[in-house]
Amino acid sequence: MVVASFGFGNASYAASPIGSGNTITADPLISRPPAKYGAPTKVQLFDNLQFNNFDPQTFSYTPPNFAPPTAPDSPRPWAKVILVCDVNVTAGIQYDRTARMTIGNTVVYIGTTSEPTAKLGPSWHIERDLTEYSNLLMSAQPGEINIGNLVNGTYTGVIYASAYLLFYPYTQGSGEPAPVVADLVYPLPGTADGSYTLQSSNSALSLTFSVPRQVESIPTTVARVYLDVFAQSQYQDEFWYSNVPDNLAQQLNQYGGTSFREVEVSIDGQVAGFAPIYPWIYTGGIDPYLWAPIPGVQALNFVPYRIDLSPFAVPLSDGNSHTISLNVYNANNYFLASANLLVYLNYNSSSLTGGVTVTGDYQPALDIQENIHQVKGYPNGTIGTRSTRHLTVEGYVVVAPTEKLVTRVEQDASFSNDQRFEVSATHYEQDILQFTKLTTTSTYQDLNTAPGKSSSTLVSVKDLSYPLTANIVQTFNPDGSGQQKTTVDQRYLIDQQGDWLPAIGLPLKVASYTSHLSNVVNAVDTLLFNSSFQITGNQGQASSQTYSFDATAPDEHYLHSIKAANSVLTYNHEEGPAP
Repeated sequence: MVVASFGFGNASYAASPIGSGNTITADPLISRPPAKYGAPTKVQLFDNLQFNNFDPQTFSYTPPNFAPPTAPDSPRPWAKVILVCDVNVTAGIQYDRTARMTIGNTVVYIGTTSEPTAKLGPSWHIERDLTEYSNLLMSAQPGEINIGNLVNGTYTGVIYASAYLLFYPYTQGSGEPAPVVADLVYPLPGTADGSYTLQSSNSALSLTFSVPRQVESIPTTVARVYLDVFAQSQYQDEFWYSNVPDNLAQQLNQYGGTSFREVEVSIDGQVAGFAPIYPWIYTGGIDPYLWAPIPGVQALNFVPYRIDLSPFAVPLSDGNSHTISLNVYNANNYFLASANLLVYLNYNSSSLTGGVTVTGDYQPALDIQENIHQVKGYPNGTIGTRSTRHLTVEGYVVVAPTEKLVTRVEQDASFSNDQRFEVSATHYEQDILQFTKLTTTSTYQDLNTAPGKSSSTLVSVKDLSYPLTANIVQTFNPDGSGQQKTTVDQRYLIDQQGDWLPAIGLPLKVASYTSHLSNVVNAVDTLLFNSSFQITGNQGQASSQTYSFDATAPDEHYLHSIKAANSVLTYNHEEGPAP
């Protein structure tokens, strides 16, 4: 049960000083290549576009001048490509809005907007690393940005946005490693809008595609393939982590469908992998004062989840048409889904001998424990939701009678959501404790039985977890007015270790490494409302965010902490270079 239920946020903006109420996050900017490699070329995409309706704005992208690569597998001309976007909304009343940007029908940014107040029109800064999309950016492409926004006599905030690309040059022989980029990019759904509505578990976003057997007369096969997935919760699913089983929805005044959601992916009808959904809370979510000036984790700039589909390399290399599909398990009206399929090729390769096997739990098993009972005519008690599953996808390719290359991706997932309800005539409390964890073990083996040859194995382990704690307490006065105190702890944690980097490129051994990324937002506020449930003010607002990254091989350390009270910034500390 919430008073306010709309919003979005995420980005690091150095222009917010202590005492400012302007939007700010602790997220790092994208790191730049060393200056000795040359200054970037700036390509403006659009400047100060106005969004005061639901019509998308189009733009044209033209690449900077560059020397074409001499061969399909030669390094691309850029060491790094960075998308930079600046957004602001005028002071007034406005909901948070979804923002999507595409180039060549390929999503390059998804996020939401910050909400203004009568006295403050916030501005914020967004950056994304698009180096992996260099092949897409080597030719002129149409573009579109969609920030649907209602402006009328009540909702007065007008949104403005500008964006450009920075192309940092790459020169062979400079001592700088060539960036690894996707050879082919297939967008889902492949439309200018860049998204597709998934109303229920049966709604699917699908794409039929084929990987060419030759590129510029050079035979090719698939080396690695990834799917970057965005699944954005909307409407009855916006607060999916607070939803309850259908049979309890009406009496608890919540939406149904349970509190479990998950993205599931298939190739040609075969289960291929799954992705957890991050519980993004937008800047109008639950209580808009919670997120001013510090938005929730990634609210302004969503980070996609990357599913490794490389075990399917052999079947995807046959030159025939294939269909990749995704759906959101338990979607309950509705999710907006977007995805990009990134394909890396082996050149001068034609081996198609091999296959793929999938074992484990094809569907998540839900264990729901309901303990809701009536106390003086009001529902009280707990609901517990659990899910665990394991999926192994293993593919192999025979490159010689004595040599076989094996790629194995193992996913081990666990999910828990515990909700406690305490309800009376003057009190409504919903306590949420949710924990999502996914361990992905990626193994690459070169099995060689030839005399004098040896086999090798590379292993990488990625532990991802999404803890969320929310306590929402509403108390009512005899005249129907009241207050809502909300406390939120939202986290995004990734631990990795191994001796290769399966996230991009070819399976090459690196020095054994470990890394830890932590993005934590805490917020508390008490919202005041009248008997018509109209917000009349707030009190006790305080929030903080700490973003940290530490790694070995090479050693890296980054820390950025910010704090706010009464909706203005009170503390800002940053140390170390951006990772």
